[in-house]
Amino acid sequence: MIRINLLPPEYRKVERTPIGFFVAFLIAVVLAFLGVLYTFFMHIQLRNSERKVQQKRQMVENLKKQVQDLDELRKQVSEFSRRQRIIMTIRAMRIYWSRKLSLMGNLTPPNIWLTKMDMNQKDPVEKKEDLARARNGGTLQVTGYCRGTEYKPVANYRELLKKNRLFFYDFFQISPPGFERVKLPNVDPVESDAVKFTMTLELKPRLQFQPEE
Repeated sequence: MIRINLLPPEYRKVERTPIGFFVAFLIAVVLAFLGVLYTFFMHIQLRNSERKVQQKRQMVENLKKQVQDLDELRKQVSEFSRRQRIIMTIRAMRIYWSRKLSLMGNLTPPNIWLTKMDMNQKDPVEKKEDLARARNGGTLQVTGYCRGTEYKPVANYRELLKKNRLFFYDFFQISPPGFERVKLPNVDPVESDAVKFTMTLELKPRLQFQPEE
């Protein structure tokens, strides 16, 4: 049977939206809003993360550059130290004869005078094991005179040279002098007595300098 409502519209019963549909619609709106809000929040978080990652990458690049600069600086310091060691080694191996002979002259007493020096300096050996086999690194032979007839002043002079570290540093021994009593020409006969002597100073053997590669 078909029912027809003949009441005027103002007297008709208003049909309301079902409560279930309304609740479902409201939930859908809330979920959509939350979804948009979550998406916006994640977008912000993603941008922040990307910015932090970029900052970290920049920091890593800066650290790499600093490490490279530090390595380069270390290489320069190492090279400078190597060159300095070479210079110091060469200086230590070199014998400054002008200073040494000047010091020898200052150590010579007034009653002794030197007339001749013969130098025979050998080349450095190439290997450390050759140092033990080398008899010496050369010789400095000194000839001179001592006024009087006594040998003791010459012996004292020899000991004086040996005890002076600055002079004797490059030597390892002074052979006992050879003596000969002589008469000095063209002087007062009373003062013509003298002792002619010859001393041999033996140099330490030296190792040839080999720079580090």
